[in-house]
Amino acid sequence: MTVSVDQVKSDIKIFQKMSDEHIQLAIGMGQSQAQSDKIDPIAFDSGVILMAKYYLYIDWFKGNGGVTGASALGQSQTVANPDATSDGWLALYQDIVDRYGQATNLGSFDMYD
Repeated sequence: MTVSVDQVKSDIKIFQKMSDEHIQLAIGMGQSQAQSDKIDPIAFDSGVILMAKYYLYIDWFKGNGGVTGASALGQSQTVANPDATSDGWLALYQDIVDRYGQATNLGSFDMYD
């Protein structure tokens, strides 16, 4: 099975404005990571989808300058640091690697290194 752009985009609001090409790039990186982690074919596509979502979230977050909330009149904003240990998509990916993979790096591929 091949992962599609629509599977990754799903109904996640922050991904809707991203180009199909950008999402396809994240899918390719997710495939590379899932291959590196030797995920069994039964869970391979699920792993690819989760890693692609993780990469896209990081792109979205960095594109917003680390701001996850804002206010115009009150001039307040929330700046967060996406911690890999608390990221839902990465945590689910790591669970797939634990169950169906043979790697020890648990999705440690970092596109920003």
